[in-house]
Amino acid sequence: MRITRAYTITPEVKRILDTKPNKSEYICRAVRKLHTQEEEIYAYEFDTRKLVIALKNREELWPHLRRELEEYLRSEFTS
Repeated sequence: MRITRAYTITPEVKRILDTKPNKSEYICRAVRKLHTQEEEIYAYEFDTRKLVIALKNREELWPHLRRELEEYLRSEFTS
């Protein structure tokens, strides 16, 4: 079942939609995709060890920070 709604869009969005053969389906897919990306993320949901490892593996990380993270991981492992 489809529901018709009226929303205000920008001229740029109108130009994009004008190029799409099935505007409704295009909008539905876009809204679903945006909605899944907007789900709230809480820091406490992440494993600290995985976050530290991911940060340590970044190429542009400062050497002294990398050493601190490596030390943190070693101390966590021996505890």
